[in-house]
Amino acid sequence: ATKDDTRRIAFNYTHDGKGGLAVKTQQLSAPVVSTFKGTTDFLNGQTGDVKFSASGVQRSNGSPAVFAGKYQDVVTITVTAN
Repeated sequence: ATKDDTRRIAFNYTHDGKGGLAVKTQQLSAPVVSTFKGTTDFLNGQTGDVKFSASGVQRSNGSPAVFAGKYQDVVTITVTAN
């Protein structure tokens, strides 16, 4: 793992669920938290694609690059009823 922010790879996340449950593409630099008040879509069953993408490391000239090596990350998805 690198602690050098200039070498970190930006991961993006999106969910294309229906009924207002979609999450637009955003960077996973912080937890993604969504609240869906008044919708029963989760109870009725909800499907949608969860997509992750990595665009490489941002170089000093602004374009992305991917350096040789092994990359891995852990993503945890939690659904909490309240």
